[in-house]
Amino acid sequence: MITVLFSPQSQMIKSHLSVLLKKSSFVREGLNECRLDMGKETLLTLAEECSYLPLGVEKKVVIAENFHYLSSDEKQKKLLKGDDKKPLFDVLEELSDDIDLYILVYCNKLDQKCDFYKVLKESGALFQQVSEFNDAQWNTYMERYFKNRGVAIDFEARKELLRRIHGDYATFISEANKLIVYAGDKTLHKEDIEKMTPEPLEDSSFALANALFSNNFAEALKVYRDLRFQGNEPIVLIHSLSTQMRDQSLVNHLFHEGKDEMDCSNILKMNVWRAKRLLQRSSELDEQEFGKQFHNLYECEKNIMTGKMDADEAFEKFIIGFHA
Repeated sequence: MITVLFSPQSQMIKSHLSVLLKKSSFVREGLNECRLDMGKETLLTLAEECSYLPLGVEKKVVIAENFHYLSSDEKQKKLLKGDDKKPLFDVLEELSDDIDLYILVYCNKLDQKCDFYKVLKESGALFQQVSEFNDAQWNTYMERYFKNRGVAIDFEARKELLRRIHGDYATFISEANKLIVYAGDKTLHKEDIEKMTPEPLEDSSFALANALFSNNFAEALKVYRDLRFQGNEPIVLIHSLSTQMRDQSLVNHLFHEGKDEMDCSNILKMNVWRAKRLLQRSSELDEQEFGKQFHNLYECEKNIMTGKMDADEAFEKFIIGFHA
């Protein structure tokens, strides 16, 4: 049996795979399971693992993780040096009933035109997209996850946690486990989430940019210092702020073309509320001054990277000298 699971969220795929293995009554014992990271392993190795049963093993599971050859997102699908896909294609066409192959692809969409897809389809593979949760599903899943671990979490806390994890399953597992330890036997409320779970870096960078463009330097310094307290390095924050300023520059261009927030949202693939806020700011910005601030941010990064200035000193100097 061949099963192809795909989703951009690797942890959701792995969680779904665990459910499938449990349903199939598979029990890991000795040599009856093989896991390969196809970003590092060759197709020849995968072909070999799919071609034999170890001595004394009646049923074998082979899991090929990160099988990027099937991803429509992957522009370069070159084989590793010395690799060959033909032996794998030959094995797939006559895969033993005693070997179950699970192929995990971390993408939104499969490349149905590639030869890997065609061979797998001809070999009877089952293709299954692991859907991401909508808000209602997240709410139910969160409540059950905490309840199964002896912790209660109210609706507002679940809502705030979902906002902060941005629907990322791996981030949820990491943050939820911290909250479970913190909660003990008490119910988790919104203020607990605000205290224990950091804001997404993108949202914090947007807040930093808002403060800067509003010339609210006290607020900008507060946001920056909060981000530093959470362990974010200045260089990472510079790159994140640079992304916010680049988005502003793109919206500025669309603003002068007469585009509205829906146009900007669709063209730039961003939240409508964020597009609206950037458009409002575009009407107030001095283009020449905005260009200077881009240059100042570059100088800030250069001063840090060359050791000319302390990182925090350089960033805070940039904030204080910002003028929109």
